Amino acid sequence: MTTLIIGSTTLANQLAMAYEYSEPDYVHLTAEDSDAETLASIFAGSAIDAVVNAAEPYAEESSITVAAACGLAGLPLLRAVPPSFSRIDGSSRWRWVESFDVAREAAAGFSGDLLAALHPPRLAARLGDLGGRTAGVHRRRLPTESLWPEWAREPERTRHGLAGALAVIDEHHARLVIAADSGDEDVAYFLVAAELRELDVVVVRRPDTGEREAVSDVSSVFAWLNGLGDACGRAAR
Repeated sequence: MTTLIIGSTTLANQLAMAYEYSEPDYVHLTAEDSDAETLASIFAGSAIDAVVNAAEPYAEESSITVAAACGLAGLPLLRAVPPSFSRIDGSSRWRWVESFDVAREAAAGFSGDLLAALHPPRLAARLGDLGGRTAGVHRRRLPTESLWPEWAREPERTRHGLAGALAVIDEHHARLVIAADSGDEDVAYFLVAAELRELDVVVVRRPDTGEREAVSDVSSVFAWLNGLGDACGRAAR
């Protein structure tokens, strides 16, 4: 059974790595904005049997397109998104906002230095350029720097967990952390660090997409795929 994994999130990459070690067939599509024609071409060209949409929670239009394409092709689809940051201690004191526009307004009204903890990095484009007093952090170096606004960039420290997050916050004298509720584990370190440093935090809520069947970890994805394989085996007998 060949599985298509969609997404550039940490969860999508963890899935791809798990596939590399277990050696089943898979295709990893890192673009989270593919159109229906691209998806149909991949479905046919790679003989896809199942699709796991592990795109970030804010890729609403992409998720709608993926669902429609799978419906037309008759392919089973699973949505995989990490748990919300609302599980982090202290999250109740953060300012949760409904959009990136509101987050940008909050940043504009703040006089201190800012830290934008966003992954995937393209979420930074929704905030716009917040100016030279902003540091942007992301999980890995970008293939093209043009995706990121003209902020101070800190891609490497995110590999060092909480210690790296604390170091970035301290070196940039950040007093406000802006994040999206992506559930990305590396972004979570910055939110925990913000709590330890007693910083202000603004988090953009996830959109309510109405998606029904969703899981939040690699093992649950493989359990779903195993269930599909068992069902196909029974149908073939």
